[in-house]
Amino acid sequence: MQLTEQQRVVTAVVACMAILFVWQFFFSPPPPAEEPVAQRSAEDIPVKGEAIEPNDPKPVPAAEPAVDAPARYEEKRLPVVNPLYRAEVSTTDAAFTKFELAKYDEAVWVRDGKEVKQDRSREQPVSLVTAEADGAPRQARLRLDVGGKPVSIPFSASAAPTAGRIDLTGSAEGFSVVAELTPDADTYQVAYEVRVTNQGSAPRTVSPMVSFGLEQFGGEGSMFAPAPDQVHGLCVVNGSVERKAVNDVDEGEAFASPENAGWAGIDRQYFLVALLPDVEGKNRCRIEAQGKTLWVDYFLPAGDIAPGQTAVRKFRIYAGPKRDSEMERVSPLLKEAINYSLWGIPLGFLARPMVFLMNLFHGWTGSWGVAIMCLTFLVKLLLFPVTYRSVMSMRKMQLLKPELDKIKKQYENDKERQQLEQMKLFRERGVNPIGGCLPMLLQMPVWFALYRMLWSSVDLYHQPFLWISDLTHAEPFPIMAICVGALTFVQQKTTPTTMDSQQMKMMMYVMPVMFSVFLIALPSGLVLYILVNSILTILQQLAINRRQPA
Repeated sequence: MQLTEQQRVVTAVVACMAILFVWQFFFSPPPPAEEPVAQRSAEDIPVKGEAIEPNDPKPVPAAEPAVDAPARYEEKRLPVVNPLYRAEVSTTDAAFTKFELAKYDEAVWVRDGKEVKQDRSREQPVSLVTAEADGAPRQARLRLDVGGKPVSIPFSASAAPTAGRIDLTGSAEGFSVVAELTPDADTYQVAYEVRVTNQGSAPRTVSPMVSFGLEQFGGEGSMFAPAPDQVHGLCVVNGSVERKAVNDVDEGEAFASPENAGWAGIDRQYFLVALLPDVEGKNRCRIEAQGKTLWVDYFLPAGDIAPGQTAVRKFRIYAGPKRDSEMERVSPLLKEAINYSLWGIPLGFLARPMVFLMNLFHGWTGSWGVAIMCLTFLVKLLLFPVTYRSVMSMRKMQLLKPELDKIKKQYENDKERQQLEQMKLFRERGVNPIGGCLPMLLQMPVWFALYRMLWSSVDLYHQPFLWISDLTHAEPFPIMAICVGALTFVQQKTTPTTMDSQQMKMMMYVMPVMFSVFLIALPSGLVLYILVNSILTILQQLAINRRQPA
């Protein structure tokens, strides 16, 4: 049986999906034995069952404790009052020991027996800190790099913290350090000014460094269900963003940039912690992994400081959601943190307009689910001319079926001549054999772009719709996926085709089942888009059939 070009394309798509599904289901490696971790210590987490203890944190070198620290140094934690977040700054390394986003919540990760999962019935504010070796949560730890060795700085607060600024003074390894932290009340930005003075009798080289760390939740994920809350270290090198996940950096090794790094930080799917230097120059960044925790060290330019002289370094830290409007208020460069690429294919040219349209429709309707439905209708309307031509092309293919069967029988033993005669017939009758697949091919980039948008857009984070609790997560029970499978069956019934009965049975019964299985693990917002699109496709096909009978 000789297949037409259209049948070859459809058969290839079905075969690829079947191979991928079978490989993922039967041959994917088991999840790692190492258990997932939470971003808070156990006593801070409301749990059902046993709370997850912090995983093996980043070890601190034995020589790291500051040699100039007072014998009875006592850490203090200074609160930061801000309507956007609740934070505390430690006098140890000027690190944040608490940084909770006031407008965003996350499900609690718990251990129930041997299973680690999210308890979506209990939530807590999104936390952007992680545990260090001593178990204390810290983020944006300020230290000195002296001769390649990180040196901790015990600070003291020179005055009571105010809404405008926190002043810290300290000393380490013969250097005195003054750090001024200025939180912005209207943005997720904290401005830093660090002054390092050489208290010795000879010139010395020192580089202020800031360390970020976040833990990777969950397991490794799969092709159909990526791991939630994926963590990536980011480092801009020569204008290009280098992205490294925990598995991309081997244990004990690190990715190191040359001395021309731009901004750097850690991306946690919908949230970002990043450092932006005020002056570009000989900045460096390093990304490394320790267990399930990813670390990014940023080194401000080193310099020789003469005795009694002071070096000043300024930078800003952004810790908040990956929303374009919020990041642009700090720096347009941060928009590069949102990754709209899929399999190396850049889809930002589609995803960013869809984000704009989604926000526009949400402003009109007040519902993100309805906004997705409006976006679906708009895309369907724009693709209607192509769809109409596709249906007409498939109708013509139906009319040619008797002649195609005649050619197959006449040149049954000469496949090359058979193909030539078929193509000649298509040209004479003005029929495109792959015209019926064109709307699906045009839809695929839109689906991929929408998938990346849902995976990265914090606008839909924890947004409910009807029975769906979160449009960025899969449904607890795949109601919509099953409905899409049923609608795919109906769609095959209403769509003109030139397939024989055996091929038609495969497409009508196998394809809907595979499509439903594929959709089960996808974000429910994307499944909602496909569901509404399937309904509109059937209605559109029925309208065309009524207006242009076969």
